[in-house]
Amino acid sequence: MDNRFQRYKDGGLTDEEFREFRDDVNQMSDEELSWHLDHLQADFDLTDDEVDTLHQELMLAIKMEKHRSRRLRIVAFSSVAATICILIVSAFMISDLKSNSVPKALIAKGTTIATNRGESASVMLPDSSRVTLGPESTLTYELSSFVENNRAIAYSGQGDFKIHSDKAHPFTIVSGELQVTVTGTEFTIVNRKESNRCEVELTQGVIDVRYGAKGRSVTMNENETAVIDKATGTMQIIGSDTHNISESKTGLIYQSAPLPKIAADIRRYYDVETSISPAYRASTFTGLIPTNNLELALFTLNQTIGQGAIAVKR
Repeated sequence: MDNRFQRYKDGGLTDEEFREFRDDVNQMSDEELSWHLDHLQADFDLTDDEVDTLHQELMLAIKMEKHRSRRLRIVAFSSVAATICILIVSAFMISDLKSNSVPKALIAKGTTIATNRGESASVMLPDSSRVTLGPESTLTYELSSFVENNRAIAYSGQGDFKIHSDKAHPFTIVSGELQVTVTGTEFTIVNRKESNRCEVELTQGVIDVRYGAKGRSVTMNENETAVIDKATGTMQIIGSDTHNISESKTGLIYQSAPLPKIAADIRRYYDVETSISPAYRASTFTGLIPTNNLELALFTLNQTIGQGAIAVKR
């Protein structure tokens, strides 16, 4: 067995060794990685203090992966390293749990990943599913959820999901009264507490969507978007060729949106304070505002609504 796995677990790798280890792990197949992790089981015997320490290290690894868009180049290496830390530690614990080698105290601990204004985070879950959190979003799960019959997480905000295919173990996302059940697919959820609607846009595969305890379950197919009115619980399925989700990797989509609402979204995505000209406070905007180019976002609004309509406070 490659003893670097044991040295990684014990914190004995140098920076150069870790970089080489990271590259080698990325080249491994799932079977090879599982084999190495399985052979670490015999030495996995933790005290309660060590359980807390390992959990804190896992949370730190997740936090390392969070990044602000304006610092992508600086933290690119840290993000890759953090992803591997999460994958190895999670797979290690899941493998051992099935053989009853992991203390129940560790498995019962909840893990929460949250982003602030202007932040995003990419998280690899224990089953190899990946979630990309948008700004001001929260993901919560327990490791025990990934060794039962069903996989499950709680989520709020905006997120892109790539769920690892496993037809025998459905994956459920609970977001307030919204529930999405899948086996393996790609989709986006937008569900913010302050909004009067939530949306699900399906890119690949098939998913079941339900809103409210008494709501009916609707099966969505590829390139469809579900738009749900929270007040009434009504759900409308629209083709994605005629409707884009309100928050996406491309940008923010608006239909007669008031300028203060757009200013709040700019603060959320760019972490900047804005000012609105009193003359334009009642103005509305229809169109797309990019989430990765602040200058272009402001230019688009000011050209469409009027020069000086919105500005960044310096």
